[in-house]
Amino acid sequence: MKIIELWKEGKDPTLSFELFPARTEKGTRTLDRVIDKLLLLNPDFVSVTFGAGGSSRSGSFELVRKLQTLKVERILPYVASFGLSSVELEAVIDDYLSLGIDSFLCIRGDEPEETDLGPHPDGFGYASEFINHVAGKYPDSVAFGAAGYPEGHIDADSRESDWDFLKRKVDNGARFLIANYFFDNAFFYQFRDGCAKRGIEVPLIAGIMPIFNVKLLKSLSAKCGASIPESLQAGLAAIDVEDKAAVQQFGMTFARVQCEDLLKNKVDGLHFYTMDKSKSVVAIVEGLREQGYLKKSSH
Repeated sequence: MKIIELWKEGKDPTLSFELFPARTEKGTRTLDRVIDKLLLLNPDFVSVTFGAGGSSRSGSFELVRKLQTLKVERILPYVASFGLSSVELEAVIDDYLSLGIDSFLCIRGDEPEETDLGPHPDGFGYASEFINHVAGKYPDSVAFGAAGYPEGHIDADSRESDWDFLKRKVDNGARFLIANYFFDNAFFYQFRDGCAKRGIEVPLIAGIMPIFNVKLLKSLSAKCGASIPESLQAGLAAIDVEDKAAVQQFGMTFARVQCEDLLKNKVDGLHFYTMDKSKSVVAIVEGLREQGYLKKSSH
């Protein structure tokens, strides 16, 4: 089954995980253990990130191949256009097609910090342009998805203008959308309503980021524009943020409650940004399944 077929009418909400390639031998060994634990949850698909300018191109490709050897049926590679020419981007997609991959998440990607890498003169300034190019070049059997931002992209003038650009991505060929993570579900529901107003009718998957530690929470949220609501700040203030186990437990509980509400409100799917960690994600998913919010694993 192709990824896009997961959201046919009547299907259960999807469960998916994001992974990124390890950079060291130790990291690879750790990631292998994480993958083993996450795959026991039987996700509908697994995504693999891609560094801007192709900085993780070989690592991403090898991670996709590894997942295939582990019999992962549906894999969604990210392809970031920043810093690459149209020819280079086509070569990336063609390499994945040779492995039998049929779906891609097309993003612009961010400019890497502390490098001289800039936009490629023969590349694309926006993800909408990138999607328009590849959707026109490849057959309908290849599905391209895009990223959406419930609180608006950090570079956007406003949420409304960002969602207008999202409509352009869909009009140009994006067949499903994966949302950036958020901690206040109201943002996602407003985002979903904003998409509906613009005639966006493709599947819209909610991004979930468990809280692993406070430092990471603050740095990632500042970088991607995800706000930290007062309820979350108050919850963290009530515990010792230097106690890693306490923070992790709080994060698991917060995310599980958040996911319960999303599933009650008919979200198309949950996409976990795992940060190549398994403990929190496993606990959240198993809790949702025990309470009947997610379908049981067939494993």
